[in-house]
Amino acid sequence: MYKNTKKYFSKALLLKNRHQGATGVILANGPSALNYKCNNQRLIHIGVNASPLLEEKCNVVLDYYVLSDRRFLQNPEKRKIALSMLDRKTTCVLREELSYDLETFEDNVYFVKAIGRDGFSKNLAKGFYFGCTTTMLALQLAYYLGLRKIYLVGVDLLYRPEQPRFYHETNVEPHDPFTSVQIWNFSNAYLTLKELGVELYLCSYESLVRPYIPYKEISQIQ
Repeated sequence: MYKNTKKYFSKALLLKNRHQGATGVILANGPSALNYKCNNQRLIHIGVNASPLLEEKCNVVLDYYVLSDRRFLQNPEKRKIALSMLDRKTTCVLREELSYDLETFEDNVYFVKAIGRDGFSKNLAKGFYFGCTTTMLALQLAYYLGLRKIYLVGVDLLYRPEQPRFYHETNVEPHDPFTSVQIWNFSNAYLTLKELGVELYLCSYESLVRPYIPYKEISQIQ
């Protein structure tokens, strides 16, 4: 374990093109994420927030784990997911401010700074746009890693009262009233990635962002 020091903030450069040309799956936290089953171990899997809970259910081991919302670590129930359920080999990419919520961390933890709300960063070492959703950090990470085909799983954006997320919450975290901001940033990410020659697909049939990103069934992920 390592103490919390500023020197870790510049390490993100080491992630650049680590998986050049590979295909990846981003596992978000919408209820439809429960429909995913991994049938290709060569895929790169990036999880966000409570995604470690999906590993056994979905037959997947997260290669990367992303967190950008401090509220997740400040919630005792959810903090356990982030700090106790991850494989020690999983690489973590966290928003810079989260360093203050951690007493120690491994050297496979990378901190990146938020440089704005709306946009898409092509250089994660310089920062990322948070887009009011942790999945936006995962998307910018996926590009920075060199992925050339990316599937979004569990990006529903519906937040139904009976089940806003795929997992049970003792005290349900209210969703931020920024759905329109999230939709704009996902749409912008698709357009940006298309110009860069990167394929982005949405695998949530009912997602509010479906009009803006090409849809594929989960069974078509390969």
